[in-house]
Amino acid sequence: MATRLMTPVMVLSDGYIANGSEPWRIPDVNDLEPIPVQHPAAPTDEAEKFLPYLRDQLLSRPWALPGTVGLMHRVGGLEKEDRTGNVSYDPANHQHMVNTRAQKVRNVNDVVAPPQIFGPPQGDLLVLSWGGTYGACRTAVTHLQQAGHSVSHLHLRWVNPLPSDLGNQLRGFQQVVIPELNTGQLRQLIQGQLQVPAVGINKVEGRPFSVAELVDKIAAILQAREADLAASV
Repeated sequence: MATRLMTPVMVLSDGYIANGSEPWRIPDVNDLEPIPVQHPAAPTDEAEKFLPYLRDQLLSRPWALPGTVGLMHRVGGLEKEDRTGNVSYDPANHQHMVNTRAQKVRNVNDVVAPPQIFGPPQGDLLVLSWGGTYGACRTAVTHLQQAGHSVSHLHLRWVNPLPSDLGNQLRGFQQVVIPELNTGQLRQLIQGQLQVPAVGINKVEGRPFSVAELVDKIAAILQAREADLAASV
C-alpha cells in the first residue's frame, strides 16, 4: 500500500504477538502477489517538465529515482503547489492539498478487499475485533455458534480508513460487541464515525483475553438483551 499509493503506512502490533508462539507455514515467495513499482523515465524532450505532484486515479504521485536526470524536484516539509511541487503559500492550494491527502487515504478501500463476516451476515450479535484479539474472538464465536447462539465475527485489518461498507455490515445485527485490550479506542471510532452503538469488553490487566472469558461475557450480554426484550413485551 505504501508503494502503490505513495503514502506512509503504520503497522500496529502488540506484545502478545511478539512474545507468542504458534506454528506458521512460511509462504512460497513465488506464490506471493507481486508489488509492482513503476518509476518514471527521464524525459526525452528537454522542454518536457517533470510534474512530481501529477497524480493517477488513486491520487498516487510518481516515484522518481533520486539522481535521475530531468526528474529533480523539491523535497521537504513546506506545502507544495499541486502538480509542479513548487513551494506554495497559497491558502486555496493548501486546502486542496490537505483534502487530496485525506482522500488518498480513503482510496485504500478501492485497493484492499473488504472484511468478511464469519457466520451469518445478520443476527443477534456481532463481535468486532482488531489486532491480537483475533484468535480469542474467533474461537469464542465458534463456541457460541456451536451452542446455538446467533453470533458472528468480523475482524478488521485496516482501522484507518475504516472499510467503506462497515456501517451497513454492523447495522445488520441487533448488537455489536467490541473486545479490546484497552479502554475502548476502536469502540469510540465506530460510534463516532459510523454512529453505530457498541458494547465494549475491555481489559488492561497486562494479559490477553482467554476464550472462556469472552464466551462468558458475550453470553451474559446476550442473556441481558433477551431479558430486556422479555421485559418490554
